[in-house]
Amino acid sequence: KLSLRYFKGHGTLTSEITGGGQSQANADALTVADSYHAFADVSAFSQPFGQALSQQHVINIGSPYMSLGWYQQYAPYAWSFFPNCTTATQGGAGNVVRQLLPQKVTWAGKGVSNGQRRRFAVIAPDNPIYQSCIHIVTRAMANAGHPATDTLSYTANLSELSQEAAALEQRMVNDKITTVICACDPITLIYLTGDFDNADYEPEII
Repeated sequence: KLSLRYFKGHGTLTSEITGGGQSQANADALTVADSYHAFADVSAFSQPFGQALSQQHVINIGSPYMSLGWYQQYAPYAWSFFPNCTTATQGGAGNVVRQLLPQKVTWAGKGVSNGQRRRFAVIAPDNPIYQSCIHIVTRAMANAGHPATDTLSYTANLSELSQEAAALEQRMVNDKITTVICACDPITLIYLTGDFDNADYEPEII
């Protein structure tokens, strides 16, 4: 018999997906395991909570875009609705090499001329898991003879995302980036596109 139980934890998804909240996630996982004696938790939508539940031997579903190595490390407990970022970036790297590197800028807007050779920036959070995945893309580009002009990272700290995005935007404008491969969280992407718009600079964003 399947029984669904609800509880209000101490952690917040906003904190956990932007690099914090591990201690609260650990406390919530302990509650799930010891107080509820749960077989599975279907609300593990962050890396900290997924790791904490796995360490308590509770099946957890939902951690977003972790690497294949991460799922192997926390097997057999960690699962997700989302693809792992290793497989996703392997496919994406192939598309970049076959479809983007050979072609010139096509879909840029203000401040970036179409028809020129692409200058790429690749962006991902400085989380080691996401860096390992985005490295698949940058390595493929380098092996194809067209390395990224900028390989950029940022700290996924909610209180600093606006400043981080502004610094990224300024770096890419200065380096005349035409095409941005952004493996970013949605909040950073909103800030970044707003900063580009304010600068009247509209590169291709993938």
